[in-house]
Amino acid sequence: MKIQTKNGPNRGEAKMMCKAHFEEEEKELLPMVEAAEMGKEKQKKLMNQGLEVMRGTHTNVFDFLLQGLTPQEAMQYLDLLINFADPDLISSFMCQRDIVD
Repeated sequence: MKIQTKNGPNRGEAKMMCKAHFEEEEKELLPMVEAAEMGKEKQKKLMNQGLEVMRGTHTNVFDFLLQGLTPQEAMQYLDLLINFADPDLISSFMCQRDIVD
């Protein structure tokens, strides 16, 4: 006996629709998601290459560059660096001053 709800398909039909939905996502959306992820990896690589150049030329003015931004922009910039750049590379910018005991 099929149970039909007032406003929608029965349980079997709903299960089939759900399965079809996920199959469609897997077939159409998953390749796009994977392509976007590859794009992020390429972006990370380019960002780190740019930071390598910047480390050699701009490390001594990093604080000055941040001071030219609004506080919100500076935080967004630092968040990008911290979340996407090589941690060792970022620490070379953040910890550029010698600490004397």
